[in-house]
Amino acid sequence: MLTFKNGRLVPAGIKAGAKDIPTALFKKFETGMKKLREDKQIRVIITHGDDLEGAQRLEEMIKKDFQNAEVAFINIINNVVGGPTGPNTLAIAWSEI
Repeated sequence: MLTFKNGRLVPAGIKAGAKDIPTALFKKFETGMKKLREDKQIRVIITHGDDLEGAQRLEEMIKKDFQNAEVAFINIINNVVGGPTGPNTLAIAWSEI
């Protein structure tokens, strides 16, 4: 996971070795959402490394619990990031809109 701090994109957390990666990322998303005001709209993007099922599960969890969050799209990770991270990688990014 990545975040912006002082205008720079920096690592925010890694959930390597989690038994259920979509749930682990959802919990991190929940924590991040607590810092935002409930009246703000949130745009979410999910990227995966050949784990469309996991990405869709994560999308369903977000849609179920956060009415102010819209999953803009799900896409497959590019070769530059996907090469080192490998298959079954899931990544999530969100921002106020």
